[in-house]
Amino acid sequence: MEESDEMKYAEMFSKWYSWGSPVGLGIFFISLAISTMLICTAVKKLMEVGQKGFEIEQKINKE
Repeated sequence: MEESDEMKYAEMFSKWYSWGSPVGLGIFFISLAISTMLICTAVKKLMEVGQKGFEIEQKINKE
């Protein structure tokens, strides 16, 4: 393979699979959405556990 062919294929590969390509951007946005969903779920669960713990503490203090 000639050097010009190698450069051509390397350039085509970087255009299609880099972050500026449709494939790269799609992977990025899907990863971002999944990460956001996981963080939101974790925060919600921690808030629920904290609220239940606070309610239990109030019941104990009343008795």
